Amino acid sequence: MLSAARCTRVLSEKVSIRIKIRPELEKALALVHEIKTAAPDQAVILTVHELKRLARNAAETYAPSAQLQSGGVQLEQLTGSRTRSAWARCFRRA
Repeated sequence: MLSAARCTRVLSEKVSIRIKIRPELEKALALVHEIKTAAPDQAVILTVHELKRLARNAAETYAPSAQLQSGGVQLEQLTGSRTRSAWARCFRRA
């Protein structure tokens, strides 16, 4: 699914989202910010299979999503509800 979405780099976490330390997520967040810094005029999109892969609820999603938005990085989800909740709607690509 990620290759069909033309993702150029794929990182996969093999731990539960309940685990507080998620090294692959941290790598992904650092990578998108590094790319955005190197090419500030280019669109940089962090694509996730579902938003629930970032966190279990809206409160836990706020920190990484705010960090992405403040850095000019877009967040895209491939599957899952895009209209069920306000926090999910915030990150739809236009």
